[in-house]
Amino acid sequence: MSRLKIFLLLSVLTAALFAPMAQASAQNAQCEQTYVVQAGDWLSTIAQKFLGDAKAYDAIVTATNEAAKTDSSFTTITDPNKIEVGQKLCIPAAKATSDHDAAGVYTAVSPAADARALIETLILGGDGQAQYLMNYVAKAEIPAKGTWTQDGATVLVKLTEQGGKPTQETMAFKLQDGNLASTTLPGLVYVKTAPDVAFHSGLYLANRQSADGALTLNALTLFPNLQAEMGLTKNSDKSFILQTGTWELGTDKDTNAPILTVHLTKQNDAALDETYVFQIQGENLRGLAYDKDLWGTDLTFTKYHAPVEPVTPASIMHDQTAGRYTAQLPAADAVGRVIVLELNQDDTAVMTTQFIGKGEPMVEKGSWELDGEFVNVTLANGQPKLVFKQELLTPEDKPVIVAKLVLQDPVAAGYGSDGLTLERTPSGVTQTAEYGGVSFAFDAQLAKTAQGETTTALPVAEGPALGGGMPASIRFMFDGQKAETYFNPNLAQVLVYKTDDWAKLDPSTAASVDALKKMLQEKPTTFEKGIPVLPPIPAAQVFQVKPQYVDFQNGSGIAFVTYYAQDASPVQSNQIFYTFQGLTGDAKYYVAVFYPLNTTLLPKRAEDAFGNQSYDEWAKNYDTYLKNLVSAMNGLNDAAYAPDLVLIQDLIKSINVGDTTLQ
Repeated sequence: MSRLKIFLLLSVLTAALFAPMAQASAQNAQCEQTYVVQAGDWLSTIAQKFLGDAKAYDAIVTATNEAAKTDSSFTTITDPNKIEVGQKLCIPAAKATSDHDAAGVYTAVSPAADARALIETLILGGDGQAQYLMNYVAKAEIPAKGTWTQDGATVLVKLTEQGGKPTQETMAFKLQDGNLASTTLPGLVYVKTAPDVAFHSGLYLANRQSADGALTLNALTLFPNLQAEMGLTKNSDKSFILQTGTWELGTDKDTNAPILTVHLTKQNDAALDETYVFQIQGENLRGLAYDKDLWGTDLTFTKYHAPVEPVTPASIMHDQTAGRYTAQLPAADAVGRVIVLELNQDDTAVMTTQFIGKGEPMVEKGSWELDGEFVNVTLANGQPKLVFKQELLTPEDKPVIVAKLVLQDPVAAGYGSDGLTLERTPSGVTQTAEYGGVSFAFDAQLAKTAQGETTTALPVAEGPALGGGMPASIRFMFDGQKAETYFNPNLAQVLVYKTDDWAKLDPSTAASVDALKKMLQEKPTTFEKGIPVLPPIPAAQVFQVKPQYVDFQNGSGIAFVTYYAQDASPVQSNQIFYTFQGLTGDAKYYVAVFYPLNTTLLPKRAEDAFGNQSYDEWAKNYDTYLKNLVSAMNGLNDAAYAPDLVLIQDLIKSINVGDTTLQ
C-alpha cells in the first residue's frame, strides 16, 4: 500500500473517530457541543453521528432554538428538513441508557520509547459502539473499534478490529470519579475528556524559520491533559529547544469563532512567558496573536497524522519488552537461587539475585536497550553487559509478547552451562472472569480459566469451624477444579459474601467481621492476635508472612502468606497458602481469596526439618524455629514463591463487586 493511500486511510479513520467532537465549544449551558453544518448533512445523520439515534434530531432542533434565544450565532430552525451549510447547531448531551451511562471520551497520556508520547483515546458511544486510537506522536497512529458494555461500575470494551485487521481484545475498566481505571493494567487511568479537547489534541507542524534566521519553529504538541510542548531548533548548531506550558480552547469575543490559546511558561529549565492565539480552521491553526516580528504574519500549524504502520513500531516493541522477568535456579550452597530482572519504561534496569535461605538479596541497578531481537543490560557494577535474546509469543489475534529472555554466553556471565532463561512475570496474557456481578482479571501463568457459581448457604452445626456452616456466596474456582464438601483453603478460589450474612451467622464470625473492619481502619503492622479469616478454618493460624494492605477496585483488605496447624510440627512446602480478606468500600460485601503456595525454602517432608534430632528434641525449640522461619519467609522475594505473589496480588487488585451481587 502506498504512503498516500495509507495517509488517506488514516485520515478517513481519524475523521470517523472524532466526528462527534467536531467544532465542540459548548458555549450555551444546554449545548454539550456545537456543530457547523457541512455539505450533504441532514439533521437525521447529524443526530445519528452525535446522539447515536437518527430519530433524535428533534432534540437538536429544540436545543438550537433555545440557544438562538440568547445567542445570535445560532439561527432558529423552523423546518427540520431545511438546514443551511455553515449554520451553527447546538448539540445536547446524548441521553445515555442506564447500562451505558459511562458513554463519553476518555484519554490517557504515557511515555513511549521512540515517540514524544503515547496518546490513547477511547470513545464509548451511547449506542454501545467503541472506538480506540493509539497515537504514538509523530511515529504511528493505530485505530481500533468494537463494542462496549457496562455492569454497574464495571466497563468492558471488546475490540474486534485494529489497524483494519480482525482482532479479539478485551479492555476492562472500573469507573472511578468519572474516569476509567484499567483493571487489566492496574495503575493506568483513562481520564474523561471534553470531546473538543480530544479532537484538537495531537501534533501540529509549522517548520517556520524566524525573521533573523536563528531559529526554526518545528512543531506544537497538544496533549489531552491540556499540557503543551513547542519544539524549536537553533539553526547555528542544530540544538533542540523545548518550550512547555498549557493550552485551552475558547471563543473569539467578536466573531464567536473557535480559538485555541497556548501559554508557554518554561524553556528547557528557564522561566518563559509567551502566548500564541490561533484561529481553528479544521485541522489548521492560523496565528492571530503572537510575536509576528519574529515569526511573520501568516504563521500556520497543520495537524500531522502519522501513517498506519503495517508492522509494530519500535516504540511498541520497547513497551512490550519492558517488564519483570524471573527465574529460579539451583544453587550449590543454598536450596535455590531466585533472579528478578526489571526492565523499566524509562530504560533503567534492576537485577535482584537471592540465594534462598541465605539472607538478603543482592540488588544491582543499571540500564537496558533494544538491539534488534536482543536486549542489552548494563549493570553499574563494572561487569560486562548482559545480552539476552528475546523469545516471542504471538497469541491468536493479539499483539506480540516478549515471553522470555535467554542469556547469551551464560558461562562467561557466571551462570554455567545450564544458562539463564528469564520468563516474563506477569506474562501479559490475561483472562477475565465474570459471574453474578463479580469480575476480575488474572494472568495465564496463574490459571487458564475460571468458573463462577452461586453456592447455597449451609447452616451452623456442631463441630469445628461451625460444622462447615457458612452463608451463600459467589465462588470462582480455577482450571475446572471442583470444591470439596468441606472448606479447603489450599484450593485456589475467590469468594464473595454479603457481610451481614457473616455477621448474623454466629457470634464468632460477627467478631471476625468487626475485627477486620477495625484492622482496615487502623492498619496495624503487627498481628499478635492473628488476622481474621473467613470462612473459619478448624486449626490455629500459626503465622502471617509478608502482610500488606491491598486495594481492589471497590474496596480494600489485607493479604498475607499463612499456615494453619493443630500441633507443633515443621511447615512443609505444600502446606502454606496466600489469602486476602477484604470488604467493599460500603462494607456490603466480604471478599476472600485463597491460593495455595510453595517455596523451596520449606522441606517437602516433615522429617527433613529434624536433621539428626528426634521430634521431641526438635519440638523443644519450636518457638525459635518459627521465629527464624517467619524471618526467612518475610525476606524472600515475591518470585521465590510459586506462584509468584505478584500474580495473585494483581488478581486481587482487579476484583470488582457489583451492587446487585447475591440479590
